[in-house]
Amino acid sequence: MPDTAPPRWKAAVSAWLGLFPLLVLAEFLLVPRLTAVPSVLRLALLSAALVAAMTYAVSPAAERLLRPWLTRSPETESS
Repeated sequence: MPDTAPPRWKAAVSAWLGLFPLLVLAEFLLVPRLTAVPSVLRLALLSAALVAAMTYAVSPAAERLLRPWLTRSPETESS
């Protein structure tokens, strides 16, 4: 059975492409509203929200959008 997982660098790039916009949104929309919350609790809330968003929404959507690139074999990329 052939290995269907993309190279790690492609997985890292696709994760970053999904995570970066979430971090920007959190920075501008959530962080200013949580300034009264203690730092450790604020980080726990933000990390839980971002992990859930990545797991259930962003990663599946990014995988669908990037599937042709993620599954392209090295032979077809070089030509």
